[in-house]
Amino acid sequence: RRPAPRTSPHGTAARQALDARLTFLVAVEPGSGEPEDKQRVVGLVNERSFLSFCAAGVPGSTAPAHTPVSSIMTPLSDVLHVSLSTPAHEVIDLFFSRNVRHVPVIDGGRLQGVLSARDVLRGLFE
Repeated sequence: RRPAPRTSPHGTAARQALDARLTFLVAVEPGSGEPEDKQRVVGLVNERSFLSFCAAGVPGSTAPAHTPVSSIMTPLSDVLHVSLSTPAHEVIDLFFSRNVRHVPVIDGGRLQGVLSARDVLRGLFE
């Protein structure tokens, strides 16, 4: 799962998600000199973000496809995520209590991976 720099045009990010058949992208802070997958996570942009933007747009934007991801993303502080030390039973509780299928794993401000309900359940039964 390749993250999207927060400065990327939303049209580019939407194409990236569509091509990879992803339901969300993790937005990162570019320019640190590190590879994108090691950059600091700043938010998340999901299908709902893209659809809401397409339906309503961003006030004052005259070039919607060039609007940066940062204008439509959910800030990290508002994103449901876990860390590498989160116990499996807590992750399972999140899947059910928050009705989500995927949870980003963020540790030290960096994306470590994405857990799906299927991943966790498979781990329990193997």
